[in-house]
Parts: sequence; structure tokens; C-alpha cells
Amino acid sequence: MELKEITKSDFKISDYRNKTTVFEFDNSKYKLILGNLQEIRMSVYLYFDVKFFKNDKLILSGEMQEPNGYYELYSPNKKFVYIPLKGGQEIINLDSNQKLISSVDWFNGNIFNHASTKMIINGANEFKVIDLQQMKEIFHHKEEKEYLNDAFFVEDNLIWRFTPNGDIAELNLESKEQKIADIELPFSMFGIDLAKYKPLIDKKTHCLGLPKGGMAYSGNLNHWNYLNSKKKIVFETLVPTSDIKYSKGYERDYCNVEYKYVELIKRLPTTYKNKGGITAQTKDNNNNKLWSKLKRLWS
Repeated sequence: MELKEITKSDFKISDYRNKTTVFEFDNSKYKLILGNLQEIRMSVYLYFDVKFFKNDKLILSGEMQEPNGYYELYSPNKKFVYIPLKGGQEIINLDSNQKLISSVDWFNGNIFNHASTKMIINGANEFKVIDLQQMKEIFHHKEEKEYLNDAFFVEDNLIWRFTPNGDIAELNLESKEQKIADIELPFSMFGIDLAKYKPLIDKKTHCLGLPKGGMAYSGNLNHWNYLNSKKKIVFETLVPTSDIKYSKGYERDYCNVEYKYVELIKRLPTTYKNKGGITAQTKDNNNNKLWSKLKRLWS
């Protein structure tokens, strides 16, 4: 697995806040209008009024929760649309007009694969995989007591998700194989002493001073986060720019941090972990302890 450091100008994140999105499919013109952004309880949860038109005729309306960072209205071939309405999130096949209602709690965002055959719906503590050709859910993972990192496609039928300890939980949709894969962690890549900042990581509190003010959660140190850039697979992290010091205002130890970005430029050969924690290029034995761990991560 090979990562390359890039800058924020090297990739683009789609702006889901566009008030009007227009596209064409099969000689028909479709339009999605987002408006009247509503604030709910101190900017925590926001809702848009949603209106979806076909050839200027209203075919769907309601409220949509603001995604946590990204939203893809239509698939790459424009045949499928996803409209996450409050109380009933709809997937529509524009060719057959077939619909599927599939929702998650606290919608984070959705991702279509490049072949327009699958879609991931990410929530705060769950995610689902939809087979768009069959219009049905084919995978669902939910945690009751913890948040999940977003799942994402690295190939049309291969899904990754970062685990809490920084490894990759890998799911193959064709073979149904599930594995834990290695990836170089941020502190290793950027030459940062883990022992020096481990006390902050272990605090599990907001103690990372952001460049534009405010504090980020300490769990973001030495951890990759996925960014939904259509043309590249991009990960983001926070790295320290100062020693640990004490803040009188926040009454806690903290360090200053900055954002760093990397692109996944080479995936194969993937390195997997066996039951002893030693890396190996071979497939894992499904009967070892790793398999039990995977079941907890994905099931």
C-alpha cells in the first residue's frame, strides 16, 4: 500500500450545499432544489427543504438532514438518485422508476461506486450497502454504543473502513471475505514520536488546537479519515505542530495541530494481519482469533 502526501489544492470535494442541481438522463431533465436551511438546537442538526423535479414537474418533496461533509445526488451513469428525506430516505431507479426506502440514523453521507452498481449509506454509528441493480440492501453493520468511521469504496466491490486503532477493515462484496489490512499510520509517515503525544491521545478529549481556533478530539491524532473526493482516494489527518503545553483557558494539556492530506496511489499488494499480529501476504485462517474480531467490526 503506497501513500503520497498532497496538498488541499490537489483534490476537490463536491459542494453538496449547491441550492440547485440540474442533470439529464434518458432525454429527461431533473432538478433538485435545497433551500430554507433550518437550525435545530445550537447548530447541531440542520435540515433543508427538498424539492425534486422531472421536466419541471414536482415528483418528490420533504426535509433532508444536512450530511456530515458530503452528499452524492446521482450515480456516475445518472441512472440512480439518492434523496435522504427525513423519515424515509429514497433511492430511485430513473429508468424503471423503481424505488427503495433505506435509512440510517444521523446521515453522514452516501457514496456510489464508479460502475454505478453499488452505493454505501453512512450514518453516525451504522452503514449500509445497496445493490442498485437489484434495488435491495445487501449489507448492514451497526454499533449500539460507539461511532463508526465512514465506509468507502477502493474498488467497485471492495470496501474499506478505518478501525479505532487505525487498521483497515476490508469487505469484499463478491467473495464476502472480511479481513484486517495494514496501512502506514500518520505518525510513522510524517516522522512524529508517538510516545511523546500518547498522553494526549489517551485523554480522549478535545485537546488539539486547530489552526483557525477551537479544539479537536484527541482521537484524531495518528489516525486517517476518509475524504470523499471523486477522482482520488484521499485521507486526512491532524499532526502536532507544537509540544504539549497547558491551556489556562481550557484548563487542560493540549498541542497545536495542522491538517495533512495523502492520496492512496497504490493498493496492491495488500498486507493482512494473521492471528499473531505479524503481517503476511497470505489469506487469513477464518478460524483464528482475527475472524472473531472481524465479526465484531462488521456484523
